[in-house]
Amino acid sequence: MFVLLTILALSSLACADPAADSLSVSSESECPGATCVPVLVNITNVMEGPLQVIGFDVIYDHNAIELVMVDIGSDLPKDVLDNPVWNVTLGGNKESIALITSNQSYALADGLTGNIAKLYFNVKATANPGDYPIELSNIDISSTGIVRGTIPAINGTFTITGGITGDLNGDGVVTSADAVIALQMAVRGEYDALADVNDDGSVTALDALMVMQVAADRITI
Repeated sequence: MFVLLTILALSSLACADPAADSLSVSSESECPGATCVPVLVNITNVMEGPLQVIGFDVIYDHNAIELVMVDIGSDLPKDVLDNPVWNVTLGGNKESIALITSNQSYALADGLTGNIAKLYFNVKATANPGDYPIELSNIDISSTGIVRGTIPAINGTFTITGGITGDLNGDGVVTSADAVIALQMAVRGEYDALADVNDDGSVTALDALMVMQVAADRITI
């Protein structure tokens, strides 16, 4: 009987679902019009691995921010030449993310903690200041033994700040450097609400001139 119980216990352990303590998304803040703002997805203490596939959805307010790009995290294993061996894809819905390695030798080992993905968000120029949740859902992982499991999520917050009109380099003051940035944006046809000083829906040379005037204390906005 003792032998049978031991075999059953070992069998149960061998078939345990892969997991981790948590899969978390960092909190970040930026002003309207900001582009490619990095948000990190981190895993804590892989268990019952190694993990070869990690999939999850990122739920957020598409009217305020937009997930535009995903990159592999800094703590995913690489080969001996420091080349990436994990692939990451972003679904057409701009929410679904899949991480996978075809080489089991580079699967995530038990105990691993670190950054597995970098999400890049654009902030809508028309977004209202405030706190916007970034939630992880439908977390689905698979071990090298093709055993599936899940991980508890720790969600984050994207804070859209009001910002200072004309402060385009984010240093807290309006200077001639901001005027140069505004002029460059006008030439490239880019838009940032903080650069649209006259609030006409576009960034032009007039906005750059107004930023320069603010920097020289000629006008206030």
